[in-house]
Amino acid sequence: MWSEDHDASLASHIDGLLDDALGDQEVVANRVDTFRVMHDQIIGTTRRALAARARALNDAAPVNALPPELLCRVATHLSFGMRCYTTLVCKQWLDTLLGATALWQHVTISLRHAPWRWEASLAALLHRSRDRKLRLSVQCETPAYGGAIGSVSNVVRAQMHRIVELSMSLSPAATPFWISTLTAEAPVLETLRVQVHVSHATPAKQLPANLFSGCAPHLKTVLLTSVLVPDDPCAALTAVTSLTYDRIPELQPAHVSRLFVACPALAHLTITSRPHPSQTFPMLNDVALESLHICDVPRVDALLAALPNARHVCRSFLFNPSPVSAVREMIVSSQTQLKTLDVCLCPATAAHTGAHTFAVLRLDDARMVAVDVIPHAVHVLLSEPAVVHALRHVGRLTIHERFCIPGPVPVLPSLRDLCIAVEWGDQTKGSVLAHDAARWPPLTTRNLRTVTLMIKRRPHAASVASIPSATLAHFVSTTLGVPRRLDRLVLCGRALDPRMVEDGQLALCAKSVVVESPAPCCSGTGSGSGSGSGSGSGSGSGSGRGRPKGHWVWHFQHAEAVLM
Repeated sequence: MWSEDHDASLASHIDGLLDDALGDQEVVANRVDTFRVMHDQIIGTTRRALAARARALNDAAPVNALPPELLCRVATHLSFGMRCYTTLVCKQWLDTLLGATALWQHVTISLRHAPWRWEASLAALLHRSRDRKLRLSVQCETPAYGGAIGSVSNVVRAQMHRIVELSMSLSPAATPFWISTLTAEAPVLETLRVQVHVSHATPAKQLPANLFSGCAPHLKTVLLTSVLVPDDPCAALTAVTSLTYDRIPELQPAHVSRLFVACPALAHLTITSRPHPSQTFPMLNDVALESLHICDVPRVDALLAALPNARHVCRSFLFNPSPVSAVREMIVSSQTQLKTLDVCLCPATAAHTGAHTFAVLRLDDARMVAVDVIPHAVHVLLSEPAVVHALRHVGRLTIHERFCIPGPVPVLPSLRDLCIAVEWGDQTKGSVLAHDAARWPPLTTRNLRTVTLMIKRRPHAASVASIPSATLAHFVSTTLGVPRRLDRLVLCGRALDPRMVEDGQLALCAKSVVVESPAPCCSGTGSGSGSGSGSGSGSGSGSGRGRPKGHWVWHFQHAEAVLM
């Protein structure tokens, strides 16, 4: 520690240096000038010596023993703001992180306070990525500081030639200052997100007519919130294949038809806006969308009628629970053969729906109609003769998350793939596979080729032993009533032992058996694999030691184990 002796020693050393420098100078002016020079030299040398020693101590710190590559790898897991703070820890970290230009390709800025610093700060952040392609996200929701916002938008405009993804969240007052940014050429831009925060009574904003000066050849995805495409055809949107219209106040028929004029290559359209009840949408028979997603739109039938050639249709009721009649009408009135039905069950929002449930009923093949509803509506749909007739071409049926149909399953003559979730209960109480699947009638279809069982532990059950293979074989052949030997049987779950296939019970059900279960975490024996390599053949035993934790998929057509 510092003591009086250190004080005396340092003072004596400084006096000696000054005495040598001043010498026998008798002119006062000369002595003063010499003293000033010596004063500055002593202070400067002392500071440099202390800085050098501080750097040496810092370099010797354990945290700086990290290789630069590892430090950069850690930084990739930090948010952009925390990454900026990390550069302030020490100069070595600053130099290392600034040297890794890939860390600064995704820049997120929020313009709220201190507008006099916005332009310089953003320019410095964008410079860190050098000439790499940029992903830039700007939040500018302040109503003031118009001059500062204009300066920042000019900085962004100067970098548009290397921006591949641009996201802007703007207040209505700030929007005019960013229009110039959207008129600069964007030769590498792929994704554009523009969100303007307006009230429901405020008309939607509009993209500039000379969007990106007509130069955005790689722009494929556009997401607009309270913003419309230009009225006139725009060369910058000709390559767009995916577009989202979110919260457009009073969606008009002209807004929809204008989309396909501005975006002739549009294949995927998402609409979460509400059309006016009095509007009638024109029939767009020449538009062949790959997918149409309509979320919380009351008059969805008008949009569906206007776009009859949409191949995949997804309708979501996330906030408006299950208008079953509308769902039924959409399924039955499909102008093409219905091949896919998705029913996503949201958490129950009404008191009469009972316990909270999340499940998915999926009927899959070529055409898709997806419906998010609450659980009580599913059996209502499947009990309608007209709906059952519309599902006659269904080839794949999937039921997730402990959901059972409280009535007979419709006859699906084209069914090829069946995937259902069942529960494995407490053996001490005599429970086997849960009663959910017991509600299924015998599957009389001769086209069934693949069955997947997602086996889950029953909630609040005691510790569960592995499921015997005989139980699974009986479940497939008797409970499900599979009339023929399957091509493929897939079993998924923690209560599965890959060795269950050794007794040959499951081989009677399917030509190929796949068992998916968590990887062994301790030593033991298992069939199929060698010592931790993840692959092998035959049905002999191999040591389980050395296997990494993870997920193992066991294929028993030729008895091989694959580490996923």
